[in-house]
Amino acid sequence: MKTLKIGILPVLLTIAIAAQADKSYLDPRLVRDLTIGEPQLLIDDYWIDNRFNEDQISASVPHVLQHGDRLDQPVLRKGKDHPWEEHGIGYISVMFDSKDQKFRLYYQIWNPRNEDPKAPRGGYRTCYAESEDGIHWVQPLFDFEPWGDIEKTNILMSGKGEAKAPHIMPRVESGTTKQGVPVKNIG
Repeated sequence: MKTLKIGILPVLLTIAIAAQADKSYLDPRLVRDLTIGEPQLLIDDYWIDNRFNEDQISASVPHVLQHGDRLDQPVLRKGKDHPWEEHGIGYISVMFDSKDQKFRLYYQIWNPRNEDPKAPRGGYRTCYAESEDGIHWVQPLFDFEPWGDIEKTNILMSGKGEAKAPHIMPRVESGTTKQGVPVKNIG
């Protein structure tokens, strides 16, 4: 038992010393200066200093959480006439195409197994839907990726590499954005 106490004592001492150690290295403001006018990703209160101190101007910055309207039905559900969606849909990415004035939705489907021997083997695929209002969606059919005997589907991408968790980034031509940020298009 004496050996056990001696073994624990150095561990407890190390923890106590570590708790008192300077943790300023955890503060990204000490690593990188904030430049006024430079875009910042504000996903939390980190750059809004001391929001709850009444003496600070930043205390007047409110948190705003906008709850969406809950609809009676899902805006998109797996299609009864889309056997490739039988196991469900997920990882949705939506963007608004200002040129065509449409919402474009890209989502993942997953098929671990297929009872139909003509259907492609399992894996992830990326599918597509579009909407004028963001509530009523149409799943147009293309001849990119057939599903068994079904020539036209809304599957945009599949294959050995699989298509997991689609994320859409609008294509920006090389040059400068409206905000003056230089970009180089490599894709």
